[in-house]
Amino acid sequence: TIWTGDSLARVGRSALPGWYDFNSLTYGIAQSLALSEYLCYIMLEGEQPPGFDASDYFDPLRYGRWATDEYTEAKVKETYTHNNKVVYPYENRSAGRDFVGISYPLHSVLANHGARFGPFGASGIETPICYDDGSMEVHNSSKVTDFVWADKAAEEAKHVLEHVGLSYSSFSKILVKGTGSREFLEHVTTAIVPKKQSKIPGDMPCRLTYATTPKGYVCTEFTLCRENDEGTSWYLVGSRDHHHMDVTWLRDQARNANADVVIEDMSTEICVLHVAGPKSKQLVTGIDERVEDLPFMHGRDLKNFGGVDKADLRIFRVSFSGELGFEFHFDSKLGPKIHDIIYNHNLSDKDNLNLRHFGSAALNSLRMEKGFKLRADLDMSHYKEAGIEPFLAKKRPFLGRDETFEPKRFSKMFKIYTDKSNAWSVPGDTPVKSKDGKLIGYTTTTARSTTFDGTYGMGFVYANVELPREAVVEAYGMTFAAEILDGPPEKMKGKD
Repeated sequence: TIWTGDSLARVGRSALPGWYDFNSLTYGIAQSLALSEYLCYIMLEGEQPPGFDASDYFDPLRYGRWATDEYTEAKVKETYTHNNKVVYPYENRSAGRDFVGISYPLHSVLANHGARFGPFGASGIETPICYDDGSMEVHNSSKVTDFVWADKAAEEAKHVLEHVGLSYSSFSKILVKGTGSREFLEHVTTAIVPKKQSKIPGDMPCRLTYATTPKGYVCTEFTLCRENDEGTSWYLVGSRDHHHMDVTWLRDQARNANADVVIEDMSTEICVLHVAGPKSKQLVTGIDERVEDLPFMHGRDLKNFGGVDKADLRIFRVSFSGELGFEFHFDSKLGPKIHDIIYNHNLSDKDNLNLRHFGSAALNSLRMEKGFKLRADLDMSHYKEAGIEPFLAKKRPFLGRDETFEPKRFSKMFKIYTDKSNAWSVPGDTPVKSKDGKLIGYTTTTARSTTFDGTYGMGFVYANVELPREAVVEAYGMTFAAEILDGPPEKMKGKD
């Protein structure tokens, strides 16, 4: 038996064209037949079987160079000794943290400001769950309720809603260049690709879009940014935990389409900071007035940000929080400098702005209420099931477009009546049932609400069932009343 750090097999395509992995099965007899069938489907059809999204579990590309031998040894020991133990939500196991091969210069800066870091994703990057005075222990938790960081995350989210917060964002950053790049992106993504540059010279228009498989299943999402007038250079921002998978997928599709493009993964070279809240524009324009007229969903390159020599960056007026906000993209080596320009700003209304850090848990609460999806919320659904209608080109063909497809499920949101102690206690893949016990759907992700004492969740309901207004959700032996919502409970802010 050969173990990986997470004890899961490596099954699927690799970064080498035509090379597939099938190894590291920890329970060969139990796993081999099902995984053989899974791999055969991938090899013959070029994608995962419908309704069986196992990429987060078995994809060989979930590990990169960051997973050193020392990290793997420590993680395998931990995983093996936990083999027959209960797995908890937000457990955040700590083995291997000291041996990860890739970090980012901002990590130590954030730690000095009280960052409490969550688990490593497939990017080898750990991001702050929340911030405190350094005394909070967020690793090796064995709880299903009353998470130690929950109140701090709620406090941070409330602060962003009322003032302005500063957060680290670990997105992927991918460049697609070449004379055929626009046509290629129109082929592999669903939304209208910006055909013209901005009315403001030098500004870069952006669009949210989704990528589909040859059979029309949504495999990832990107924000596309058009970098030049010619439409030959594009900057894509997506899920950092899936950047190896997304880059490989883009290269596979470019090869299949014989597209004249070059695809570069810049995820390690570029870092992102994010400010959000009703006072974020006041903060950013106070630091650098050149941002004053930046339109929503546009980017702008700035030299010497805030008047600081060599503090060059690209700023976007976007926010995954759904609040008014801005993202700063810059060379990773400049991370500490850019952070300090923002955090240590010397504005006359510094006390009124009340800038503070916030972590991923607070961001999760904020994005949930606006209906902003994570990759997990797509759940490898068909584009006609995924709830992404605003991001579908009306007429243009794209990879996997099939208007005859009959949906088997539909994306929905749920309002779940938990309480303060268990507002984070409903995991993904939790069944949603009618009051008489009939299965009607399931959750994909959930988060504590910022507006009521409970939980909001995303997920799917089945197409062949009559949906009751009232439902129940069962998790960890607890039963919660729930409602099926027609749309996000809160409106996105920051467009105007």
